[in-house]
Amino acid sequence: MTNKPFESSLIEGVALIGFRLNPDSESSDLFTLMAYGDRDFPVQQAGRIVFFCDVALVPVAFKCFPDEITRGLQPPLEAQLVCDLARALHIIETRDCDDSATVLNCLNTLFDLVTASGLYWPNRYKHVLYSLADHLTFQQEFLAFLEQRGVTRRRIIDAFLWCIGAVSVKAKLIS
Repeated sequence: MTNKPFESSLIEGVALIGFRLNPDSESSDLFTLMAYGDRDFPVQQAGRIVFFCDVALVPVAFKCFPDEITRGLQPPLEAQLVCDLARALHIIETRDCDDSATVLNCLNTLFDLVTASGLYWPNRYKHVLYSLADHLTFQQEFLAFLEQRGVTRRRIIDAFLWCIGAVSVKAKLIS
């Protein structure tokens, strides 16, 4: 649970989110659960974001949500979203367009996870990623964004990797 209070009536459901980390794999390497509705936040236990490597652990992770959230809801059976972090990094590094919304989906999920971590988010990273996400919401092509903003691919990758690191240090892997 995040540091912010929630109203269970504003929770519409719980989604299973997969994360592809290994560029040599076609499947998700990690999973978490995300409550969604008025605002989105991941499942947490003792202030740490719960991750797991096997979808068979969905029921165990689901029980880490407060009863107010799980009451009346069923654990998800399949991933509603796969954050392809490996592909997103490849796109940022080598492409000029995010025609599959891979980068945008990863950014929006990372924003929720970093917020849930409670860690201070350096403005130099937050600003560049939020600006990129705003741009990608309306335009798939991002080369113009880089040129107009004077932002380098390296700076975006550094910010992206900072988010992954911030989430990692506030993660709990259950098995």
